[in-house]
Amino acid sequence: MSDDPCPVPRGRSVGALRMEGDALAGVVAAMTADDLDRPTRLGDWTVQQLVAHLVRGIDRIPAYLAADEPPEAETDWLDYWSRAAETDPAGVSQRAREFAQAINGRRVRDVWRDTLEVAVGEAHAAPADRLVGTPFGGIRLDHYLPTRVLEVTVHGLDLRAALGLEEVATPLALGITTEVLDELLEGPRPDDVGGDPVAWILAATGRRPSDDPRLPVLT
Repeated sequence: MSDDPCPVPRGRSVGALRMEGDALAGVVAAMTADDLDRPTRLGDWTVQQLVAHLVRGIDRIPAYLAADEPPEAETDWLDYWSRAAETDPAGVSQRAREFAQAINGRRVRDVWRDTLEVAVGEAHAAPADRLVGTPFGGIRLDHYLPTRVLEVTVHGLDLRAALGLEEVATPLALGITTEVLDELLEGPRPDDVGGDPVAWILAATGRRPSDDPRLPVLT
């Protein structure tokens, strides 16, 4: 697919992961044991399963870097989502549940922080053009990182909503996430969310109702 550098520079993506990851660490640290059993807006997922999915999402960075490098880049930062749309949701849910069970009994705060530190450190140290193998084909590291930023940002909003907190995200993470969604939309945002990045993210991912037939662009 794309052997060219990603339009979102690697350093910008790493910075977004660091800042949004740190912000979420504060959210996770304030959670109680009862919070883990709270429902979320993601089907039958609990907060514990959502946090496990978040952890697993950024753990893919060191996991993929530890694996053999694929022979070629088959996807990029945008095409990745077209391929991901074909993923079986039941499989994603099952992996989240299994990972939640694996970290059950450990301090979720420490699991998140430790995973974040490793992921950010390796994402910064590895060459931007290093290829990593994903379920959707080989991809350059700098193209893969914006997908992690989007995952952390969108699911960070899900987590805050489940905990009854204001749905906010750090500016750099918001910027990259909205940039991805804008590119996937291929046209102007709906007027009712055009100037509000969080409202746009929620509408573009099906978390907020919209009359625009182009939405959601991701689910």
